[in-house]
Amino acid sequence: MSDWRKSAACAGYDPELWFPGNSQLMRREAIHICHTCPVMMQCRKYAETNNQICGYPLQGIWGGKEFTPRKYRRRIPR
Repeated sequence: MSDWRKSAACAGYDPELWFPGNSQLMRREAIHICHTCPVMMQCRKYAETNNQICGYPLQGIWGGKEFTPRKYRRRIPR
């Protein structure tokens, strides 16, 4: 993994914020922080090219975009 994570705006926050579950408030806050991040696009690109992390399906908010496991994607309203 590259050094872009060291410059991420999310580095000083609780990681749970990027896994909001059903909380719209947490989701909005995380995405707002992402949009202030100098490495937002590197983060999103990493998520788009890595569909698994430590053997688990990628999920959560990465680079201002929410990723969910494929089997659950249809259930989330757009």
